[in-house]
Amino acid sequence: RLISPIFVHIGWEHFIFNSITLLGLGYQLEGLFGSRRFFLLYLLSGIMGNLFVLFFTPDVVGAGASTSLFGLFAAMALLRKFSRSPYLQVLGQRYMVLLGLNLVLGLFNPTISMAGHIGGAIGGCLVVIFLPPLV
Repeated sequence: RLISPIFVHIGWEHFIFNSITLLGLGYQLEGLFGSRRFFLLYLLSGIMGNLFVLFFTPDVVGAGASTSLFGLFAAMALLRKFSRSPYLQVLGQRYMVLLGLNLVLGLFNPTISMAGHIGGAIGGCLVVIFLPPLV
């Protein structure tokens, strides 16, 4: 219940949307963190999100990469604190808005695991703090 939900999706639409998001965001973050750190960021964010699901909503069965993706969103938002690059400052601010907007919109959709998304975001922040980007 901690790792497999990251890789299981409910239908093609769910899989394609998460894949496109991962492709765009993952490309940017892998360049900043390197492959190994990016993999840890992705995996540990997903595990943290699924721990939140297990702890706060134990009757819910999670599926999808969104726990990991919210960790990536949060990591990108937090990067502005670690970088002097104006580009990363602006990008981080945009991801902060995107993260907040997604969390608010998730409140109105009962099929979205808020515990998983919040846990994934917290996991992403923790990984960035303990394994800062290479750049």
